[in-house]
Amino acid sequence: MTLLGVSLLVTGCINTGEVKTPKSTQSFEPKRAYDTSVSKVWKAANDTLDENRISVVSSDQAAGRIQTDTVAGDNYISVLGGGTMTRYSYNIRVTGEEGGKTKLFVICKYESMHQVGSSTRPYMDVGPEHPDKVKNYENWLYEQIEKKL
Repeated sequence: MTLLGVSLLVTGCINTGEVKTPKSTQSFEPKRAYDTSVSKVWKAANDTLDENRISVVSSDQAAGRIQTDTVAGDNYISVLGGGTMTRYSYNIRVTGEEGGKTKLFVICKYESMHQVGSSTRPYMDVGPEHPDKVKNYENWLYEQIEKKL
């Protein structure tokens, strides 16, 4: 039996592979506080979003907030029909701290939508049920930003 066949037998669904999910380096832990200016962290965050084609819905540099549009995540199809689509978005905050440090906060919202036959449920926040996926998406973005600092 092939790996695909075993996957279908065990889970009843398979990842369609249509989307390449970003992955952080396994041992990566974000610093979250940086010895650089707010403007450098702000630029690094925006450049990272641009380079990874993540659209910004709202941006307020004075308040230090960026909200992204949703990004397509993994999609799964069921052998019984229907499937699950996932997506994620980011809320990013950049703040100046005492001593010239800058703090960066990245919060990922992870959602899924289920379809069975012609019935489709709306996207719902499933982050609490998938903390490892949320942490991966957050760490991936931290890692990409930190490479620019």
